[in-house]
Amino acid sequence: NVQVQDPLRIIGFPGNGDVNDLPQNLFTSSVNDVTVSSIKTTQGGAPLIQVGGNVEHGDSGGPALDSQGNVVGIVSFGLSSANSPGSTSFLQASNSARGLITSLNLSSTPGTFQKLWSKAFTDYSSNTAGHWHLAQQEFQQLATSYPQFKAITPYQTYAQNQAKAEKVPAAQVTHNSASPSSNAKATSWKSIALTVGVIAGIVLLVISLFAVAIRGRERKKKAPVPPGGQQASAQPQNFRPGYPVTPPALGPINNNRAASVAPPRGPQLMPGQPGPIQTPPGQVFPGRPAPGQHAGLAQGPGAQNTAQQETLRPWPCGHMNRLNARFCSVCGELAPQPPTIRRVEQ
Repeated sequence: NVQVQDPLRIIGFPGNGDVNDLPQNLFTSSVNDVTVSSIKTTQGGAPLIQVGGNVEHGDSGGPALDSQGNVVGIVSFGLSSANSPGSTSFLQASNSARGLITSLNLSSTPGTFQKLWSKAFTDYSSNTAGHWHLAQQEFQQLATSYPQFKAITPYQTYAQNQAKAEKVPAAQVTHNSASPSSNAKATSWKSIALTVGVIAGIVLLVISLFAVAIRGRERKKKAPVPPGGQQASAQPQNFRPGYPVTPPALGPINNNRAASVAPPRGPQLMPGQPGPIQTPPGQVFPGRPAPGQHAGLAQGPGAQNTAQQETLRPWPCGHMNRLNARFCSVCGELAPQPPTIRRVEQ
């Protein structure tokens, strides 16, 4: 994508730049600006980039970069004539070099040094907050790992000076400037922690399910509780709701007290509920003498008490009550119905 008049920059080691034999000077590169003059081809059809500018002996093999930092060509050769004071330089297009690499099955994957170098210069040329601190630390890492490589010295010094005036959170610089090895260690620790957490969660889930199953079995063994929240209790068959249950009298009945106590006021009868049946006048139950008739009773001072005993009868509740009583004078139970009398014709 190179066009005529595009500015390019070449990096090389021109022989005329070696002012002495000091290694520091010999290994220091030179950067020159050139301009695309024309696009040519070789006899075999390979593209050539003709440039105008300061290209000298010793620059051959150096890269030519466009404004985006992409390598678009490699300094190859120059042509000159005796009648011309200057020379014309040509660059091999990067496409030709890529085809040559492919034909030779060469790997162009960046190595460890190239990755560190690229990252350091990426942060060096960035404009984000804290980029000078990052570049300084990355150049320091390069200098420590490759002490014989002195080309980073000017860039490292400049990054250090710029980082002194730059204000960024220390946590951000420390986190972003972690080395690949430390990042790998952090990733491995995160993986281990995640694995341990998953295993612990599974164990807790199994324990919870086991505990729930045991509780369910214990609940099944217990007696069911009715909706009222109380245990069901057996009740006697003759239990009548609404009336107290009183055990039968264990001793003799005080006739005077039983005769003198008025029957308590019992509950109101519901509509349609039959009332107690009173004995019609003159009607006598079989086997029981009528009132006023005391066959075989002794005549004397105790005749009145004996007559009172004749007017009381035992009820199913176990208490003695009068014949015409509607409710029990002790427990308030409803009077029992008299037995059915059937007339038998002779």
